[in-house]
Amino acid sequence: MVVGLTAPSAEAAVAKVSGVTSVSADWYNSKLTVRWKAVRGTIYQVRWASSKAGLARAKPIAARVPRATSPTLNRCVTSYVQVRAFKGRVAGKWSTPKGLRFTNKRANPVAMTGTGITDGVTFSWPYTSFASRYRVLWNAAPFGRFPGAATYVGGGWFGQTARSATLKLPTVPKIGDKMMGVAYANPVYAQMQANNACKPTDIPHNQFIYAFPKAPDPGTGDKFRVGTYNVEANPTGARLATIADNIGDHGLQVVLLQEANAATAESVARALGSTWSKVDSILASDQQILYRNTYFDLVANNTFEVGPNPRPPNKPLVTPWARLKVKDADPAAVERSVIVSSVHFLENTAASAYSQKASTGVQARDAIAELARINRDNVPVIVGGDFRYKREPFCDEPACDIEAPPTFVRGGYYDAMAAVTKVNFKYPTNQDNHSTSVANASGVATRADYLMLKGFRGSLRYENVINRFLPGTRTTPSDHNLVLADVVLPAP
Repeated sequence: MVVGLTAPSAEAAVAKVSGVTSVSADWYNSKLTVRWKAVRGTIYQVRWASSKAGLARAKPIAARVPRATSPTLNRCVTSYVQVRAFKGRVAGKWSTPKGLRFTNKRANPVAMTGTGITDGVTFSWPYTSFASRYRVLWNAAPFGRFPGAATYVGGGWFGQTARSATLKLPTVPKIGDKMMGVAYANPVYAQMQANNACKPTDIPHNQFIYAFPKAPDPGTGDKFRVGTYNVEANPTGARLATIADNIGDHGLQVVLLQEANAATAESVARALGSTWSKVDSILASDQQILYRNTYFDLVANNTFEVGPNPRPPNKPLVTPWARLKVKDADPAAVERSVIVSSVHFLENTAASAYSQKASTGVQARDAIAELARINRDNVPVIVGGDFRYKREPFCDEPACDIEAPPTFVRGGYYDAMAAVTKVNFKYPTNQDNHSTSVANASGVATRADYLMLKGFRGSLRYENVINRFLPGTRTTPSDHNLVLADVVLPAP
């Protein structure tokens, strides 16, 4: 086909194309399709531009039928198209410029999903109509809120072909990591922003979702189940019997009790039967340790103090510990031991939230230091108990005082809820009204009760055991739940 200029008289011999109209809009690929009235015995040229004036500079595209699809266009502005017919070497006049626009609506909601990966999370989504770009807003927001400045994965907008965003998390817990590493057991919350860039200020937010980073494989060794249970103010009668039943029904080898004096612990052990023993000589403490004597032998035990105790200030927080050795039929076998400790941190509830966080953080540092002093040959350690975790107001700047759980994690411990399998993490571990727990709307509930591991490769299974009712009532035996984890004691 010859595309050179023709004389006016020759041009007049070829009819001018008319009836140019839109057929369809391929919004995703930014292309328009048009058609026009056929001119018998001709072929055609089509040209596109973002302005009428620009048509004269546009490169014509050949078409053999009265229909054509555009090159990639700007969806945000009107595009103009012209067509002319060719008969042999003679070209007709260009058609009247036709202005066409893409339909630009608000991007539809996006059904984003989250998946944990090793030391990170990946959020994925399908294509959604009228979305020309995507952005993922993430944070370790507690319970659905986003503290502090927004942080965007990838530094800004992804193009319309993006279908996932991966956030790699810090592997060494430290100040400023937003408590988002695997060992913290915190989920990563994310919101999708799907936007039609032609409407730059119209950026709808989808509902947040969360994903936990992938927990490590705990490896091989001696598997056992450990639990922590705040039994509330030395229970007796039906409360004590129900608590003992709850422990006995869950296959524990060790249980760490809070708000239990020596007499309470002895009563619970007695109710559990002869296969259970109480760690003796913890008379001055309101925390106790029970263990299954068919699985462990007691090697050593004692107490240490953490402080200061803000309520009452004159009463030391006496904290017990015990070293337990796995029983072995072979007396020559290498000892496989674990140190366990039952803690109950306290704060002055009349003080500011920051002061309360600071006080439990100080008590946690004391416990970490005391256990390090006791653990001369570096055996694995489990610390469980009531940590009084006050996540809000969130603060992770160098000047912030952080509370007990992240203090432990930054001290080399691992939160047992960062498990291969997690059960009932949507429910709080405690409730003041002695009723059954209610799932948190954010999907991950608040916790007061923790199991912290050192020297383990994570945990196999974590469960927040929803509190049972006292017989014939709608009242629970304690204002806290039994919390347990399956762990693997590594071979020495």
